[in-house]
Amino acid sequence: MKVVLSDVKPAIRDAVIARLGDLVTLSIADPKSATHDAQMAEADIWVVGLRAPDGYPADLIRSAPALKGIVMCGLGYDHIDIKAAAQCHIPVANAPEFSVSIAEAALTLILMTTKHYPALKRAVDAGIWPAPSEDRGATLAGKTLGIVGLGNIGAQTARYGRAMDMTVLAADPGLTPEQAGARGADELVELTQLLERSDVVLLSCPLSTSTFHLIDAPRLAQMKPTAYLINIGRGALVDESALIEALAGRRLAGAGLDVLEHEPPDPDNPLLSMDNVVITPHSLGATVENVSLVADSVRRSVESLLRGELPKNTVNP
Repeated sequence: MKVVLSDVKPAIRDAVIARLGDLVTLSIADPKSATHDAQMAEADIWVVGLRAPDGYPADLIRSAPALKGIVMCGLGYDHIDIKAAAQCHIPVANAPEFSVSIAEAALTLILMTTKHYPALKRAVDAGIWPAPSEDRGATLAGKTLGIVGLGNIGAQTARYGRAMDMTVLAADPGLTPEQAGARGADELVELTQLLERSDVVLLSCPLSTSTFHLIDAPRLAQMKPTAYLINIGRGALVDESALIEALAGRRLAGAGLDVLEHEPPDPDNPLLSMDNVVITPHSLGATVENVSLVADSVRRSVESLLRGELPKNTVNP
C-alpha cells in the first residue's frame, strides 16, 4: 500500500511516519511542487493537513483510481471535497481526539479577551502600574456563555463554562434539548436568541455552505455591545469586514480569534492592531500531547482502511 503525506506539520508528520513505517510504503508530497498532484494520484491512502488555498478538490480525488481513503491530521475537513469522496466510495476520516486542548484554547481566548489582556500587556510594556481603570475586564461568574456548535470541543468548553459558574446556552440544529443537556448546556436555543442573550459567544461549529459567514453584520448587530466573540472554528464562519466594523465602532466589546478568514493575514489587516482583539495563529490548541494523539489516531484509521473497514472517525459514511 502506498501512503502519501501532504502538508502535514513536521512534528505530526514525523510521528505519523514513525507509526506507519512498518505497515505501508510512505512518501511525502509537497503541495507547492509541480509534481504534487501526480504523486497524490498514485496513492492508495492520503494522510493530509490543510493544503491552502486549493485544498483537495473533486478533480484531484477522482484522479487517484487506487485511492481507498483520506485521513485528516486534525478535526476540520472543509478543505476536502467529502461529497466527491463519498461519490467515489472513498471514506474521509479526521482526528478528533485532541478536542480537549482546543477547548482549553477556547477558554484561553475567553479569559484573555474578557480580562482585557491586550490593554493590560500594553500598560505593563509602557511602565504603567496599575493599569488605567478603563482597562478593567469582566467577571465571568454569573455571565452567559453561548456556544454555536456543541460537538466535542463545544461540549468540553461548556463544562469549563459551568465550572466558572456561567450559564451555558447552545445553538446546534443537530441536537435535541436532552442531548444538549447531556453535553453540558443549560439550554438549547435558536442562534438569534443565543446571540441576544450571551455575554460571550463561542464559534465551534464546522465550516460548510450553510455556515459560511454565519456571523455577518445583521448577526453581529444582535449581540450585546458588551459581548465578546470567540472563534476557534474556521475564519470564514465570520464576515471579517463586518466584524472589523463592529469592533471599530465599539458595537462589540472584543474578539478572540485563533482563525481568520484569510491565513496568514495581510499585514495591514485592521484586526492585527485593534486594542480589543486577541489573535493567535491557528495553533493555540496545538500541544506536545497532541502530536501523539493525532499520530495514533492516523495509524488506527490507516489500519482500518488496510482491513477494508471504515475508520471509526469517518465523516462521510
